[in-house]
Amino acid sequence: MKKTNESLYIKVLLWIYEKGSSGFTKDELREAFEVSDQEWSWVRWTFLNGLSGDSPLAWHIGAEFTGGDQTNHEKFYITPAGSSTVLDYLELSEARKSSKEARWWAIIAVFISILVGLVQIYGTQGVKVSNFPNTQQIELKSGNLKTEVTNFPKIQPVWVNNPIK
Repeated sequence: MKKTNESLYIKVLLWIYEKGSSGFTKDELREAFEVSDQEWSWVRWTFLNGLSGDSPLAWHIGAEFTGGDQTNHEKFYITPAGSSTVLDYLELSEARKSSKEARWWAIIAVFISILVGLVQIYGTQGVKVSNFPNTQQIELKSGNLKTEVTNFPKIQPVWVNNPIK
């Protein structure tokens, strides 16, 4: 039952948002959603009266007198609280879509990096590298790495020779 009310909540909220400045009446709202009397009571309470003292998501500005029953012909419009709720929902929906897409790109990137690593490991089997400046010998044979110490010239920072005064 809760999931039904949540989806009904979102449907009604987006419908009210789409009505925008043209507004709607209670009759139009009831006709737009085929709901039971219990659900209609919930929709009225949630959207037109506000929950637990919160601002209502839609509010009437005045009555349009089109006959004897003026309560069903009041025009309701979305409130700032309603607009904020809709925008929060739309941003959350977009964030969920983006995070799903980002997750797939991350999985693809991990697989590509694993493949590149395996290709590098396989491609360096039996490689012999030598005659680099300041390096005496680097040799790889049958998985045993033989190296000798690399003798780089000592580089002193500039401030050792020219202290800051």
